[in-house]
Amino acid sequence: MRNKDNITLRLIQLQPKIYKVRLQLPTETRFIGAINFTGDGVYYKKIKLSIHEFHKTSSVGFCYDLLNNYEFKWIKVFTDNRVLETSRRFVLEHGTIKQFYSKNLEKQIFLKLNLFGRDRAEQWENNNGIQTNLFEEVLI
Repeated sequence: MRNKDNITLRLIQLQPKIYKVRLQLPTETRFIGAINFTGDGVYYKKIKLSIHEFHKTSSVGFCYDLLNNYEFKWIKVFTDNRVLETSRRFVLEHGTIKQFYSKNLEKQIFLKLNLFGRDRAEQWENNNGIQTNLFEEVLI
């Protein structure tokens, strides 16, 4: 998938339903994780917080095109000393979009470190679905 900024996102199959994610930027190619589409689907990413944390907002960034265009439910980020978990929808709803044109980087969406947590994401997903259903019932 190529976007208007001449950035290509490509999934490379490793096994059935398991893919490496390759990001082709104008100046370099990077592998930014893997997706397992089995069941609900999980995107896995390994980072060093000392390098990848956006210190201005204490957040971690994700490729916006990846989260916006591919269907998987969960995100697991492996850091130096812990695993950060959340859902794709939670990041899209609560994250902040940024693009660093001067560094030729892709559009990214950042989630603050204090918002990670599988329990928090599950609770939000469940409550978000319930509210939508309540409004649908009122409109009928």
